[in-house]
This record gives sequence, C-alpha cells and structure tokens, in this order.
Amino acid sequence: QELDEIARDCITWASSFVRAVSQFAFPANPSAAFASAHRRALDRMAAARAPSPALLWLPPDAGDAGGAGWTVFDFGREFHRQGALAESGEPLTRWQVLRNGYTLIPSYPSHLLLPAGLAMSEIEAVVSFRSRGRIPAVTWVNPIKGNVLARSSQPQAGLANRRCAADEKLLRLYLEMSPADTFYVADARNVMAAVGNKVKGKGVESSDHYASTRVLFLNIGNIHAMRDSLSRVRALVQPGAAADRWASRLDSTGWLRHVWLVVAGSERVARLLHVEGASVLLHCSDGWDRTAQLSATAQLILDPFYRTMEGFAVLVEKDWLAFGHKMQDRIGHASPEYSDHERSPIFIQWLDVVWQIQRQRPRAFEFNERFLLACADALFSGRFGTFLMNTEGERRAARLPQRTASLWGHLLSPWGRACFRNPEYRMHEGPLWIATTQRKIALWEALYLRWNPEAWPLLPSIHTPAIALTPRGRLSGSSASAAADVGDD
Repeated sequence: QELDEIARDCITWASSFVRAVSQFAFPANPSAAFASAHRRALDRMAAARAPSPALLWLPPDAGDAGGAGWTVFDFGREFHRQGALAESGEPLTRWQVLRNGYTLIPSYPSHLLLPAGLAMSEIEAVVSFRSRGRIPAVTWVNPIKGNVLARSSQPQAGLANRRCAADEKLLRLYLEMSPADTFYVADARNVMAAVGNKVKGKGVESSDHYASTRVLFLNIGNIHAMRDSLSRVRALVQPGAAADRWASRLDSTGWLRHVWLVVAGSERVARLLHVEGASVLLHCSDGWDRTAQLSATAQLILDPFYRTMEGFAVLVEKDWLAFGHKMQDRIGHASPEYSDHERSPIFIQWLDVVWQIQRQRPRAFEFNERFLLACADALFSGRFGTFLMNTEGERRAARLPQRTASLWGHLLSPWGRACFRNPEYRMHEGPLWIATTQRKIALWEALYLRWNPEAWPLLPSIHTPAIALTPRGRLSGSSASAAADVGDD
C-alpha cells in the first residue's frame, strides 16, 4: 500500500511537471511565460517573509520582490554619471535630450542623447534616412576628452548614393566634439555585405559626403553565420560525439574566429576613442545585433563602472535592451515562431566575448564566471522578464516591470552578491587593454561542456555551475528553479 501511494505521488508530480513544461517551454505570449508565475511566487515569499514552498532553494533575500531590479538603469542617472546631463536630468551645454516615447523610433529607448544644434525637423530627416529610423545616438561619452561613441543603423544611400544634409550635419557635430581631426564610422560588416545592401537601397556612408570621415569594416558575420556556427559547436560537444581531431573540428565550426572578430573589433574601437580621442559611429545593417556586441564590449574595455556587478547590469539594459536588440526574435521566448530563421545566439556570443576578456584580466571584474553563466541561464529559462520581447517600448506596454521579476534584482541581491562577487576584484581605473591575437581565444568550457559527462573530470568544481552549492548550502540557478517552481500555481 505504501508503494502504491508513492507511485501515485510520482504520477501526480510527473503530470504536474509535464503540464508546466508544456505551458512554459514556448508560451505564445509574455503573460503566459514562466516569468509571471515566478514573480508571483517571489512576491508571496516577500509578503510572508519566509521561503515559498515553490522556492525552498531560494533564501528570502535573493529575489526581486516588488520588481526593484527594473530600475537599475535610469537614463538621467547614467548620462549624469557620464557627464552629459545635470543631476536634475537636464542636458548640459553641448547636449539635448530627444524624448522619443517609442513613437518616432519604436525600437529605440524612450530618451536619446543627441548634440545640441540639431532642430526637430532635422532629426526627423535623419530618421527617414536611416534604416528603420535608427538614428546615430550617443551611448557613451569620454569623460576626459569629450568625444563620443554613437550607434545607429545603416544609411539608406542606395546605388545612387543618396544624401541627407541633416545626417551629414549630425555626424559633423560628433566630429566637432572630439579633439581628433577624423570621425570614424566602424561598420561591423565586410565590404561586400555593405555593397550588397546598396543594391537594396541601403549601404554605408561615403567619405566623399561626410567631411573628415573614415569608414572601417570589421568583417563580423551576420546572424545566420552565428546560428550555423554555434549549431556545429553544439554537435561537437554533445556527449558521445567523436573526440578525435578535436582541435581541427572545433576550428572548423568557425565559432572561435567569430568570437575573436568581435573582441578585436571592439578593442580597435576602444583605442580610437581613448588613444586618438576620436568620435566613433558604430553600425551594422539594422544596428541591433553586431552593433550591440561592439558597443557594449568597447565600453566594457574603456569604463571601469561597467566591470562592476551593477555597471554590467546597466550596460546590458542600455546597450542591449533599451537600444532594441531583438531578444524575443533571437531566442524565441513568448513567440509562436520560435524556430524560424530569426533565431541567433548573438547575446550568448557576447557573454562569451566578455568571458574571453575576463579570462585575461580576472581581477578587474567585480563579478565572477558564475555571474556570466547565470545571465546565460536566465536568457533561456524564461524565469525573468528581463529578456522577454524585442524592445523597451514593448516591455513597458506589456507591463513586464509590474508582472515579472528582473534578473538584476536576483543577481544584485545580498544573496546574489555573496554567490557571484569575485573575491579578488580590484578596481582597475582606465581602459582594460587585452591581447587580441586569435591565439588567446578559447572555448568557454564552463558553458559549452558543462552538461557533457566526459568533461567533468576536467572541471571538478564548475562543470555544473548552474546548480552549484551557494554559501548558504542551497542550490542556485535555473536547473534548481525548474525543479522547485514546477508545481507553483
């Protein structure tokens, strides 16, 4: 009889598990996502001031009850830190703030930092000239030399080399903000890709039309190349996959070369900004994939704030989420078309890039490797609202800050700081220069090999970092949450 009861309990649990997986694996809309149920459980736990039955693995100080993590990035606070805005949020002499409100440019943040001296009619002209309206907007200001890092989409120049006087004026204003004589456009694509886009009515800036401007091509592949490359890596690291000729097989995936190109391109941009004091405009085609990678990595190299736990959260919120990297399309959460050609591991690749830099200069980062792994897990678990939907405007319209928890509330909680802070961290003032030779790029084993039992003896302490024991002796990470939260609601 006791065995029968155990069997019935197992069947009940298994049925509950199957229902939960069916509901949360690929929900058709954000309101049905796991993140909503997770936020409700966190709020109940906070109200009761005791662990939730569904979250026994998680101490009360580890969640994001009330959604505090959603406020980690504030436009006024961040650009005041950078020296462009007063503490009140008002722009200083050289600047103006465009209140976009998600209407003029739906895929951009609600507020944009632009140079003063550009009229609204000129801004609208630039919107019309840039692909998808994504105009050259400032994301970082050099606190020492005053030059800027801006980002945008490609111009709609076409084969006829169409011009836009307002666009040329905007880039000239950025040039005038720097002590350098040259303004740089860093195009993430290769020359052939840029020329191919001219056939489609788009393309790249012409040095003949933009005064004192030099165009650089960084030769980074598109989303399809990255998806195909990581698929080959996935086949290579599967348990039971052929292990002979490992180095050549890994090289043939092209993944390490793709990662290296992002590292090297970002470091090149950082040197232009810091050493030459030049202003730089970054773009690819639409300015939300490779552009986000290059922009965020260059800032990580240049600005020590972004190498802190809080600063990293601000960087992701600003350059990935606010500037409209299409998380929903690239990952597939809360999308009925989760297997289409828009999927691509762009953000995972960027976390890999961050790890490559951290691997060379570990003491310069306040967060440890497990912090990056937790970000990777959160991207796919659907546990937080942080990575749902494509744009800041969509997330606000869906009221995700009120309905879901933020990843940053979890990682920056007292519990998160105990788990993910690097005990050897020492603030490194100024740029964090690294070796950019391809020889320094390695496979991120803690991510790609952690579920392969054949690799466990090589990684005795971190082969399963997502369920490693925390200082409190409890399990942490997405695997533990999946096991604990399945029966909630």
